[in-house]
Amino acid sequence: TGASTETVPIKIYSGARAGSTPALNALATVMIGLVAAAASASTARPLQVPASSATEAPLYGAPVLLGQFIRQCALEPRVSPPGRQLALPCQAYVIGFLESSGLLEYETKTGPRYCLPVEVPPGELVELLMKAGERKELREYPAAMVLRGTLESNFPCPPEMKRDN
Repeated sequence: TGASTETVPIKIYSGARAGSTPALNALATVMIGLVAAAASASTARPLQVPASSATEAPLYGAPVLLGQFIRQCALEPRVSPPGRQLALPCQAYVIGFLESSGLLEYETKTGPRYCLPVEVPPGELVELLMKAGERKELREYPAAMVLRGTLESNFPCPPEMKRDN
């Protein structure tokens, strides 16, 4: 961007002040068309992907079951060094759970259900959840519920931090 470079909005503004030209009208028409197309596309029905195959999980609505989580994470490529870490979507699910449960504890002023050390990587928590899925009866439960129970049993809080209920 040199001193002689002029952006499209500045060119339009300058042209409009000097007087309307056919080129300016054409450019304004194209821009209005693009904005209208973008606006209509954004208000269209949201994308819905049916959870019909074993590897698809719902985008929203029904909770992700542990079985769906396991099938999806088993398909994701694994990275060896440093340590075994599962692909980012599986880790992102766990991180999202941790963030939302922390927010819920803060908002409801309840004590923590588990005390997770900060040095535990998300990949390790995914592995714990995958291990919990070895119990086939748990695969029909929401993954978030199983993850909470897994965290409570693997990372218990000291007695002075325990909740009454």
